Amino acid sequence: MKIPITRVVFDEHERRLIQAPLETGWVVQGPYVKPFEEKFAWFTGAQCAVATTSCTTALHLALAALGVGPGDEVIVPAFTWVSTANVAVFQGATPVFCDIDLDTFNLDPQKLEAKITPRTKVIIPVHLFGLAAEMNPIMQMARGHGLYVVEDAASGFGAYYRGVHVGTFGEAGCFSFHPLKAITTGEGGITQDAERGVLGRTLRDHGASDLARHTGKALLAPSSIPLSRPSILESDIERVCEVLRSGQLVQGQYVRLLEEHVAQFVGVRETKAVASGTAALHLALLALGVGPGDEVIVPAFSFVATANVVELLGATPIFVDIDLKTFNIDPEQVEVAISPRTRAIMPVHEFGLACEIERIVALAERHGLPVVEDAACALGATSGGRQVGSFGMIGCFSLHPRKTITSGEGGLVVTHDEALAHRVDMLRNHGIDQVDGKKAFVGVGYNYRLTDFQGALVYAQALRLEENLAYRARLAATYEEVLLHPHVTLPSTPPGKVHSWQTYHVLLDDRIDRTDLMTYLQARGVQTGLGAQCIPEQPFYREKYALDVERKFPNALRAYRQGLALPLAETLTKEEITYVAAQLNAYIS
Repeated sequence: MKIPITRVVFDEHERRLIQAPLETGWVVQGPYVKPFEEKFAWFTGAQCAVATTSCTTALHLALAALGVGPGDEVIVPAFTWVSTANVAVFQGATPVFCDIDLDTFNLDPQKLEAKITPRTKVIIPVHLFGLAAEMNPIMQMARGHGLYVVEDAASGFGAYYRGVHVGTFGEAGCFSFHPLKAITTGEGGITQDAERGVLGRTLRDHGASDLARHTGKALLAPSSIPLSRPSILESDIERVCEVLRSGQLVQGQYVRLLEEHVAQFVGVRETKAVASGTAALHLALLALGVGPGDEVIVPAFSFVATANVVELLGATPIFVDIDLKTFNIDPEQVEVAISPRTRAIMPVHEFGLACEIERIVALAERHGLPVVEDAACALGATSGGRQVGSFGMIGCFSLHPRKTITSGEGGLVVTHDEALAHRVDMLRNHGIDQVDGKKAFVGVGYNYRLTDFQGALVYAQALRLEENLAYRARLAATYEEVLLHPHVTLPSTPPGKVHSWQTYHVLLDDRIDRTDLMTYLQARGVQTGLGAQCIPEQPFYREKYALDVERKFPNALRAYRQGLALPLAETLTKEEITYVAAQLNAYIS
């Protein structure tokens, strides 16, 4: 008889709840996330809750929201899961270990005072194995010294201390939804606090403020013709349900199948599936050793995550302007941007069109620099018959719902280098490696794993990828046939390149009011979007670097101000695309 350490149980009602967002295509922070956050906060007695990809992420966000950084100390138990200490290291702080009480396996309050120094900023008590730590003496000590408390309640859902639910005593409480916990999402977590919910949510969502998100939603509300809609079949949903029934929710057979399939498709030796495209970029730079004092060359026009991952490692993004014909980084300006501090070049294959990657790789090789391809939008795009992601030292893809294949959130790291792949594998899984045949924590890693039901969902789509890419190309050709107005510049594909058409992005003449056009199209049932950002123009980067954006990056700024993403997905029809083009022509005429 085999008796597992735990077994996940899903009933038919839960299966139907999971099926619903897959059928609608709204698979990221949709109508279930906010009610869940509200219900969780109500159950525990907190004022707000922010759902995240893992408890490690929840702890990380909590420390970031409290301003923990280099030079600070964070007191943690010496006996707990390694993430409790790892998140302090992520912030550049020092974990200070305090021994436990063997009767409870929790932090010993009597030994806590001796660990407090002038550099101590936070205490992280852990409610280990579901038993509440001694919160009263811990809170009294913290308040007496002016310290923050972040409760690691990873295993503590449903646990109480003197009638009060754990996770509600300190500035933040963090819970895990790993399959070993009382409730599970495969991988997942939540952080809750009274005052920092907005900041925590901002840090979770690529640094986007509530104002920015609500402004976007006003223009991007659901329409009869959406900007994009993932192609999820009944057979895909059944694969997901198969995994849920099995109880093997994290990095199982479907994640392995996905990694093998993508490696073969892209033409690389190794693929590692991770929690998001941002996580893929983060791990790529981390595996290459990028850190404080380094510079990484990136395009000035891209989704902000391209630069954010550089900042997360304490390095400096060096922005380079783009070519307006392709929206990709200008190779001529890349060489000018190289300095003695340059550690990597990270070109983006924007909207699914390969950049001048051969020129960039040749340039990088002359300077002894690695190339990390941000191919978030470009799975299936080629240059000279070769798949993007296979040119540089590392390639990174996104599995977001707007991409050609999706797992809801997810990403892929591809490389020819087995040693790099091994390091990425270690870093995505808490720093775990095998030493003398046993599991050991050999580094400070993240929880960037992909769940197996996500793997099942996206693997099924990957098998249809070439068919879907061909259909997207036909829809793009329809736009080219119908959009004939001279005040709209259509995307072009240079010779020798195959576009994956993740986004159909046009450039409007300066005389066209883009916001007014978007409102006009919305009223006629057409959803549109803003493509990408001029990153140095965004508030964080503008305030930190104070670059002369109009002089240094005129093309990126124009693409940001006058670019427009039109609907395109394999779930749309030629008739719908024709309608969109006709409405755009009518407005401009």
